[in-house]
Amino acid sequence: MVVVKGPSSSAQLSRDVCVLLGCPRKKKKKRDKAKGLVAMNAHTTRVCHGLEEIFDGDGGRKTIMDHDMKRKKKKKAVLLDQFGVLHDGVDAYPGAVEAVRYLREDCGLRILILSNSSRRSDGALKNLEKKGFDIGCFDGVVTSGEVTHQRLKERPDGFWKSRKACVHFTWGERGAISLDDLGVDVVGRRMEEADFLLAHGTQAIGKPGGVGVEECSVDDMVGMLDECVYVDGSSKPMVVANPDIVTVHGGDLIKMPGYIAKEYEERGGEVCRMGKPARVIYEEALRMLGVGVEEVIAIGDSLEHDIKGAESMGIDSIFVGGGIHKDSVMTQGDRIDEDSLDRICHEYSCAPTFVIPYFCM
Repeated sequence: MVVVKGPSSSAQLSRDVCVLLGCPRKKKKKRDKAKGLVAMNAHTTRVCHGLEEIFDGDGGRKTIMDHDMKRKKKKKAVLLDQFGVLHDGVDAYPGAVEAVRYLREDCGLRILILSNSSRRSDGALKNLEKKGFDIGCFDGVVTSGEVTHQRLKERPDGFWKSRKACVHFTWGERGAISLDDLGVDVVGRRMEEADFLLAHGTQAIGKPGGVGVEECSVDDMVGMLDECVYVDGSSKPMVVANPDIVTVHGGDLIKMPGYIAKEYEERGGEVCRMGKPARVIYEEALRMLGVGVEEVIAIGDSLEHDIKGAESMGIDSIFVGGGIHKDSVMTQGDRIDEDSLDRICHEYSCAPTFVIPYFCM
């Protein structure tokens, strides 16, 4: 397991995250601290203490305030992230179980888990139940791993039909991802035999024939990438089943497949992301719920994935500051630091509709 260890100070962790995520630095924007509003791009982000400040009762159906804080819009469903919002990869966050129940029972909202997990959807609810969540509150799950699996199984177009042999970056101690019955030949480290790279994990590489895995560090994986980018500018495509660059695990940050994808892109490699912020996972979620973009709100802790992805789709969003960006936007008193929030949202060129410290009421 590759871990970015907890630093000696919040400032150091902020720098670590920015190095991993590749945040550019830009100018700061205006804010109105008296009203708890931060002006970002053409919108106004509202900083709140919890969900009860965002959702407002209206005839039995909860509504949310719009960006300008004057209009109200009805919502039917929530696209809810897991890691960094509901739990830290080990335990549920305080108040998260109750917050899910509040959205479902008090607000009458449908809840769909939308996760950049490289695993298939069916295991997500079992994992949440083990952490104390009432799985009856959820309408379903869409993971980037499930979207990847379905594309490889269904082969909907020429790109997918030609994906026959891969170098498979996967998990080791966390459990390897199976490619059984997908018609994909795993070639081990033999890059010359692969027509694409498949990134599910950052701990191991699939052995030839898909029989077992061998341990492989993130640095070794990155070191293999140069073989797949050619002097004419072409490259073997990389399918990324988990576009996250880092995720929380207990008190640490772990490098994820999105980190390898970022390194590959910097070398000129072609990357196909199957999860947030790519449209493909949002389209699947909206199809499953049978709603339009104006009828949902997304909740997540990654500005690059959850918030920017929602914004690109025209979906309202709630940014949870206490996830992977905690030491960049939170004070020691667990409040949102509006100067830091202003700066980091500008760095990622995104503007959440709302911001809360943690996913709680």
